[in-house]
Amino acid sequence: MSASAPGSPIAGRVVITARAIETVFSALAAEELGGTARGTRVRVRDDSGLLSVAVRAPVYATGSGSTVLERVESARQRILTTGTELTGATLTDVTIRVTDITSESEKRAQ
Repeated sequence: MSASAPGSPIAGRVVITARAIETVFSALAAEELGGTARGTRVRVRDDSGLLSVAVRAPVYATGSGSTVLERVESARQRILTTGTELTGATLTDVTIRVTDITSESEKRAQ
């Protein structure tokens, strides 16, 4: 993704790499799902000039009263809103695939 700075007196452009965008989306998803950005895999791909996002991540079940589905949907919405605000990317869709569900007690034992 690249853009020219409007009204900038110096020629040039800003380029945000796919890897940088993936890192931002990974951090947002991990925060919502209770994991780490390192354990969360994100891939972005071009979708007719826009971006399609695929996330693969474990979900850590907490005693917060939220279901796994609610937490996954919260992560999806966070990428759509906050991720878009932070990166300036326009997204067509965000798909999250849950790779594991771990309880709070299992997480402490690790």
